[in-house]
Amino acid sequence: MYNNRKIKTLEFKTSKVGSNASEKKADLNALFSPPVDILFVGSFQAARRQALHENKFLLVNVQKQSEFASHQLNRDIWRDETLREVIACSYTFWMVYAKEPCGKQYIQNYKIQELPHVAIVDPRTGGEELVILSKKLIPLKYMIEKIHGFTEKQKNRRKRKRIVTKLHAQEGAKVSKREDKLVDSNVQSA
Repeated sequence: MYNNRKIKTLEFKTSKVGSNASEKKADLNALFSPPVDILFVGSFQAARRQALHENKFLLVNVQKQSEFASHQLNRDIWRDETLREVIACSYTFWMVYAKEPCGKQYIQNYKIQELPHVAIVDPRTGGEELVILSKKLIPLKYMIEKIHGFTEKQKNRRKRKRIVTKLHAQEGAKVSKREDKLVDSNVQSA
């Protein structure tokens, strides 16, 4: 189910010489690295299957390494603990770079014009349910509101659907009992 696709990080170069320079480089790389601990590593289709299996939505982030906004997402958005909890509970999180084959395919299939791109995909249909971000970076608060808000809306929709299904089942049972009584009375009178 998982493939060997690795999430790469941008290598920052420093002009200083010595151990201090390598420490700064390591600090920068860590600061802007993708949130590998919460990412699904594999193809888009494998991520869809995983989300479907876990009854979650698929959170997709397509990044372009040459766009600083992509690295800002890693540093400022995906590091937030509240958002990470929401993602872990309700989403399979798939990130890809635009230049990777999976990234190129996603961009082509979904006609993405600007990067970075963040969207919520329904794993059953493959359709983008909500595009949260395309090119322009948004504040953390707004990202949390969008992702959490979508999650809550879907929970409420699923709850209403279960209630309606239960009511229909109950109504069906009542109708069935009435039909049984009518049949019984017709059989007895015949």
